[in-house]
Amino acid sequence: MKTYFILFFILSQSLIAVSQCTCIHVTVHNIRNNDGIVRYSLYGEKNKYADYEDTYLIGTAKVKKGSINFSICDIPDGIYGLCLLHDEDNNGDMTYNGIGFPLEGYGFSNDAKVYLSPPKFKAAKFEKKGNTSIRVKMRYML
Repeated sequence: MKTYFILFFILSQSLIAVSQCTCIHVTVHNIRNNDGIVRYSLYGEKNKYADYEDTYLIGTAKVKKGSINFSICDIPDGIYGLCLLHDEDNNGDMTYNGIGFPLEGYGFSNDAKVYLSPPKFKAAKFEKKGNTSIRVKMRYML
């Protein structure tokens, strides 16, 4: 009987730990091809949004023409912003043409719009509370 109690206790603690692990589930749509990878940067309120030197978390996801889904897990509840890059040539940076227009896709949480510079955190922020799902449109200028 004592063994069953100990086993039950260990199992219940394991389930509690798993239930506290929550994720941001991201759907990215409008991806134009299968080239390269999708790079993402997650920013908290204390990070300088869209400054790739000051991120909360960075990562990559496999790319697929059309849409992809990926999850960013073990993130505490809070206010965040997400930046995406479809790094088609897989060089780690946005590639620009001769006059400075991006040649690769980009996207921001809340589908925040770009006006000659990345959007402000205020436009892209979202609240993560438990498991949270967001949808981002990949945009291409050329």
